[in-house]
Amino acid sequence: MILTVKHRLKPSASRRLAALRPQEPVEGSEPLSKTQRKKASDAVQALGEMLVSIEDYQLKKLALDEVLLDAVMQARSIRAHEGRRRQLQYIGKLMRSRDIEPLRLQLLDRDVLQKQENARMHAAEQWRIRLLGEPATLELWLATYCEAAGRDEMRSKLGVTIQAAQAPTSPGQLKAFRELYRVLHAGLLAHEQATLPEALAAPAEPTID
Repeated sequence: MILTVKHRLKPSASRRLAALRPQEPVEGSEPLSKTQRKKASDAVQALGEMLVSIEDYQLKKLALDEVLLDAVMQARSIRAHEGRRRQLQYIGKLMRSRDIEPLRLQLLDRDVLQKQENARMHAAEQWRIRLLGEPATLELWLATYCEAAGRDEMRSKLGVTIQAAQAPTSPGQLKAFRELYRVLHAGLLAHEQATLPEALAAPAEPTID
């Protein structure tokens, strides 16, 4: 599953996630064996590591309680190997006291988020083409995706960028071309975030190379 340009789940990781089903003893059955308990513990730990590896804004869209979310966010800020290892163990401990099957399914369903990102990237590219061909459509973009308070500043910024991207002899044309895409993509993402419930709003946008 792919979520952003920078953070990807390799196919093998996706298959591993699909197989991560922490086992619980069934009422009236034999207790889990040592091997089964180890597999269950590894499954929980792997899920915790995946939570730490994804982008902040993706994490906010998962149904995590406040304590677990805070623990994951702290792990993301730790650079020391030993400190990070201990924090991951703590996350695993927290998760073992929770029903993590819904979370596992949410992580598996991240391809939905990827489809949204693909659509966003496509929309940004289409708007770039449209604005370069019809600069007058800038007002439509501003009215649709930019809050009124920031429209004047954005109008000026995009206007300059569009002019630079249209100048074939300008040494900064390629840079302006890329910058136009970046601003449009960020605007689309910000607009989406503004329409989400506050608890799901993304704290940061993904990096687009």
